[in-house]
Amino acid sequence: MLLRRLRWIIGFNPHKISSSSSSTSSSSSSSSSNHPKRLSNAAKPPPLPQRPPPLPLPSPKRKQPMLDAVHEVAIYIHRFHNLDLFQQGWYQIKITMRWEDSDNTSPGTPARVVQYQAPDVGPDDVYGVWRIDDTDHSFSTQPFRIRYARQDVLLSVMIAFNLSLGKYEGLPTSAVILKFELMYAPVFEKGSGLQASLDACPAAVHEFRIPPKALLGLHSYCPVHFDAFHAALVDITVHVSLLKGGIHTASAKVPSDSSAVEEVSGENSDKSKQAMLVRALLTSRDILFEELQNLSKAINQMIDLTEFTSKLDDSRLLGSSLRGVVETSQALVSPEASSKLQMGSEKPNGIADIRSNEFFHSLSKDELLNSFHLLGSQLLYLWNTFLKFHRVGDGIAYVVKATMHQT
Repeated sequence: MLLRRLRWIIGFNPHKISSSSSSTSSSSSSSSSNHPKRLSNAAKPPPLPQRPPPLPLPSPKRKQPMLDAVHEVAIYIHRFHNLDLFQQGWYQIKITMRWEDSDNTSPGTPARVVQYQAPDVGPDDVYGVWRIDDTDHSFSTQPFRIRYARQDVLLSVMIAFNLSLGKYEGLPTSAVILKFELMYAPVFEKGSGLQASLDACPAAVHEFRIPPKALLGLHSYCPVHFDAFHAALVDITVHVSLLKGGIHTASAKVPSDSSAVEEVSGENSDKSKQAMLVRALLTSRDILFEELQNLSKAINQMIDLTEFTSKLDDSRLLGSSLRGVVETSQALVSPEASSKLQMGSEKPNGIADIRSNEFFHSLSKDELLNSFHLLGSQLLYLWNTFLKFHRVGDGIAYVVKATMHQT
């Protein structure tokens, strides 16, 4: 009796214990049934497929300086002489310039205009001013009136065209076409109707072809005759020079193991073109310098080039490894440096000719860039001096014209 009371106080229940143990065993069996044991001889699952190796990253690019140049063509329109035009009225000369090669569609663009003398015609015989048309990149003179045969009209204007090398990665192989058009309008046209009538259709056309070699330096008298039905003579002098352009950067891939030979070959090709361009600048400088000296002798007037000649030192064209003693336009190279030059660049007396192709190809890219800047500055100075001197003073242009015509 006492023991029953104690079990009642404590809360001992044998039925509860048995039910708890049975639930524990059932949960254990349920857990074992949910997670069966792996047999020792069971087959292993197939391995997961391997990921493909990552694609190689593109080769990094570096910026490579590319040299550029531009041809400047200066056209002096001195005089319009009416030999025997059939009709009186208003006339105008229109000038355009283009590459002969049809693949290069970039035209010459007017760069600067200089009216170096005032026209010697009355106010009733001229209309408006000269004009540049951005649509077709043309230049048109001031309209002038022709009243009688053998009439002279002094136009005295200079127009300079810039001719970009465009698609030519190096020196051009195409000629240049210089086109002169004679525009006509009836004498009764006035105001805006006059210009519209002039623009309608050319009365006659005359073209000059400038060969590629002459683009390095040309100084010539080029008389413009139209045709038998438009008997007139226009006194024109044409001057061409190659000038330094800009420097643009082109992306070049760092050569990888698979394409190293091709990339190096491309870089060598670019360097060869740059060497040819720098050599062409040197040729243009020599032609322009000689032309200035001839012009000074022809008109018996001194051209002060003291500042230029005092700094004219072709030894600066040489790289540090090629710089030796330079005399006039030839460089004496040390025996160690001469090994860098090919045999074709040496004269029989062992003197290296800095005007040879081999010499410029032997220069490094930095040395070519230095020569590019040096020759570019010299050319710009000589070119501006030539253009300024060519139009200074009364009658000088005609003396130059006659001298060029005789030579």
